Amino acid sequence: MKKFLFISLAALCLVLAGCKHEPVYDDNCHLKVSWSDGVTDYLEIGTTISAANQFPDTMLVGKGNQIVGVRVAFETYGTVRSAEIFITNDLEGNALYTQTFEPKGYGLEYVKLNTPFPVKKNGDKLYVGYKVKTSSSGSGYLGYYQGKKQNQMANYVFYGDKWRNLTDILNTTDYPITKKFYSVVEVYINGGDYSKYPQYDLQIHDVDCGRFLQVGADNRIKGLITNSGVRTATDGFTITYKDNNNQNQTITVEEQLENGQTAEFEFPNMTPSEAKEIEFTLTAQPVNASNSTSNNVAVDKQVFYGNYIFPRTLLFEEFTEQSCVWCPFGAAGLHESIEGNEDKVAVLCHHTGYQGSDNLTITESNINNGVGWLDHAGAPMSTLDRRIIAGWTGSTEVVFNPMGATKNLINKQLAIPAIVKVDLNTTYNEASRELTVDVSGEFAVDLPNARLNVWLVQDSIIAPQSSPATSAGVIITWEQYKTGNYSVQRAVTKQDYVHNHVPRYSFTGAWGAEISNSVGTFSKQYTYVIPESIKGIKKTAFDCVPKNMYIVAFVADYVDTNDRRNILYSEVRNAAFKYIME
Repeated sequence: MKKFLFISLAALCLVLAGCKHEPVYDDNCHLKVSWSDGVTDYLEIGTTISAANQFPDTMLVGKGNQIVGVRVAFETYGTVRSAEIFITNDLEGNALYTQTFEPKGYGLEYVKLNTPFPVKKNGDKLYVGYKVKTSSSGSGYLGYYQGKKQNQMANYVFYGDKWRNLTDILNTTDYPITKKFYSVVEVYINGGDYSKYPQYDLQIHDVDCGRFLQVGADNRIKGLITNSGVRTATDGFTITYKDNNNQNQTITVEEQLENGQTAEFEFPNMTPSEAKEIEFTLTAQPVNASNSTSNNVAVDKQVFYGNYIFPRTLLFEEFTEQSCVWCPFGAAGLHESIEGNEDKVAVLCHHTGYQGSDNLTITESNINNGVGWLDHAGAPMSTLDRRIIAGWTGSTEVVFNPMGATKNLINKQLAIPAIVKVDLNTTYNEASRELTVDVSGEFAVDLPNARLNVWLVQDSIIAPQSSPATSAGVIITWEQYKTGNYSVQRAVTKQDYVHNHVPRYSFTGAWGAEISNSVGTFSKQYTYVIPESIKGIKKTAFDCVPKNMYIVAFVADYVDTNDRRNILYSEVRNAAFKYIME
């Protein structure tokens, strides 16, 4: 697996004036000392990452005498096992203060210190940061976008075996900058004025609704709201629902919401009267927030209202490469996660890793230099139905590492009914090698962006593959990797590696073919004479073995604009697969 450190400039924000000058502990009146750095890295399974921001005493002294809270921001993607806030004057020494907390994994989170930490003018420079340990069965990213980048200051990350100042390692070969992402550590001190800055940060999360509903059925929309700011929402808050069908509704939750507290909310039942797709937005606002400094939070969801729904087959796509050392583990994680559901999950392994392509890459898999069509560089990577999946992918990405996939992830997605039916039949003439593919189906609702995608795929292709190995050249096994009982010293090439789920031909192009995508049925037929061998984009030919080949067909959205032509906007509605010589 290729690692990347995403680095951005720091943002410093000092808020002074107007409040009580004496050091009075007051949750509603804090000095905010904050700056954002780009401390983020790919989290390997079972690893620990620490990040710290440096606050010179010139920032802290005279603004109050106690640090009363720390706010951090990172997305955990459901993989964090433990998290800890720490304060120290020596990154290499013992911490002066530590406190564990349970990260929620969405946006800014305020951690109120159990014991306020004294600020003293003694020439020390305090470091405030966090330590996060990932679980042994998952992987994910740290990082959260918050605010604008401004002036850079010292920022530190514990990476490898020591603390490193990121200012000294920008653009080095060990830390290639591929994408700007933000991580945030904010310090709150008693005293100071907050009036010019957002005092509330209401985060709506864990929204639950009837994603697939029969016409006439009740839909209950509920979720959680957390006050991640430092000012208490004393008079409660309102949440407004608005959808693309001009429906609006506002509810008031008359509950005081203090720093870090979470409350439940629920909208009354809303009954759909016709079959259609609804997109809605939820917006939060504290009651009586006269200074208009609240940070409103919107959450977009889709609800499909239909007259009937269908069983689902998932599309699991992996992005891999022959030179990728960790990709064999990605394939192992993929197969382990679908065990027991092999007949319900179609698999495509596009050979388009961080190097762009290899000998098994075909043109249709190589859109925008492979994984670039995900706007993400790395391998192994994967998508499941090209959907943003809560707890697994970020708020704007559809990718995750297949090594962290689980059976629970697969089962949850299979439990979501489909609004498109896909049936697949094949006929193969061994004498002429002619293959006929018939795809038919039905739409329960209108999906104007939907297209049909049909691929020919092959298993059991023998070709070289890089793998992690010991110093003696012994290849590390998947079981050793999962238990942590290994030590990778170098990469070796396994000449007889078995590559499965390799795309060999696309009947419909990379983005699919237009079909009748309104309520009702559709059908398409394709023919193809399977050649003795197929060459990839690097002109390397591999034999075609029909008994090892199968068809994958799926219906996915496609939006063709300059900024939306990628699979982030290409959700797979349903899929089917069938071996051609069953």
